[in-house]
Amino acid sequence: MTPAIPILVLGAYGTFGQHVARLLAARGFALTLAGRDRAKALALAERMGAPHRGLGLDAFNAQACVEAFAGHGVVVHCAGPYGPAHVSVLKACLAARCH
Repeated sequence: MTPAIPILVLGAYGTFGQHVARLLAARGFALTLAGRDRAKALALAERMGAPHRGLGLDAFNAQACVEAFAGHGVVVHCAGPYGPAHVSVLKACLAARCH
């Protein structure tokens, strides 16, 4: 049985993001695997299988983040490099009402 909380992993196909995504998937979470390169996100989702899905998403595009985060209970931010420029992700989480 899949836990009810949908999770979006930003930077999912990177080294750290893949580790996090695989751990969450092993615990039964349905994931949206997101990153700037849509093809890489889709390929990872295909390798991981259902119910996971891939999504092309640029963390610097605040409006795109708000739209993508809607319907997710949690966003796990694994996209680097980390720094103050990623305040858009935090603001988008607040706007989409997700953790």
